[in-house]
Amino acid sequence: AQEIGESALPSVRTLSDLRADVLAFRRQELQHLLSTTPEEHRRFEEKATAFRAAIARGEETYAPLVSSEEDRRAW
Repeated sequence: AQEIGESALPSVRTLSDLRADVLAFRRQELQHLLSTTPEEHRRFEEKATAFRAAIARGEETYAPLVSSEEDRRAW
């Protein structure tokens, strides 16, 4: 029970947040490809850059939460 509260749940929450950021980044990429003006390109590039930073932070947060060797190999 203690492992669930200290490692499993925080890692699941972090992975969920990370997945949401990756999906948002991919939406920004699509919007960028579909944009037709330089202003739209710039706006979507800025948003994508922010999501890239959020993804990097999520990866940094998740790494110490990996508890099993199997998960570490998969990560």
